[in-house]
Amino acid sequence: MKRLVTPLFLLALILTAGPAAAGDPATARLHGSPLRFIAGNTIPPEWAGVWATTDTMYDCTGAFVSASADTDTLCANVTFEQDPTWNCTTNATSTTYSQTCTGSGTVLTCTYDITVESHGTRTGDTYSSVTTISTVTSGPSDPCDLFPDDCNQFNSHGTRIGPADPVYCATPTLPTTWGELKNRYR
Repeated sequence: MKRLVTPLFLLALILTAGPAAAGDPATARLHGSPLRFIAGNTIPPEWAGVWATTDTMYDCTGAFVSASADTDTLCANVTFEQDPTWNCTTNATSTTYSQTCTGSGTVLTCTYDITVESHGTRTGDTYSSVTTISTVTSGPSDPCDLFPDDCNQFNSHGTRIGPADPVYCATPTLPTTWGELKNRYR
């Protein structure tokens, strides 16, 4: 049970770091891309396209955990917002990206510290990336023993299988606030 709780906990934390324009469908769909952890950077045009990806997860001792395959569409010049609860250092170019993020928080009476390190390389129509997520939990053994220290490595390999559809990447509306929308339709 403990091995299941930690990955679910990490997934919930990672999914809270969303794209800059949450109302923009094209931007929101990019969350699962190989650059999903690159906060505060704009996707370089050279990375744009439809990518067939294979992802493999290992624990940090090298033991295989799972594998999956999917497709992702990357749209050029989309910027991901950096979640203010994370401290990130990022860099993205036409052929490489790297990022280190740290964050901490509290669950029940437990304090957790998370470090995410990710780097990748694109050569023509292929890329490979490695992301390591480490979690260290501290606090009283009851209930903190439910959240043991954990480390996972995600290896991703992709091949561009086509260009990004301009309709898919189009922003359908300008960003606005809920108050502006209510005033517009009164």
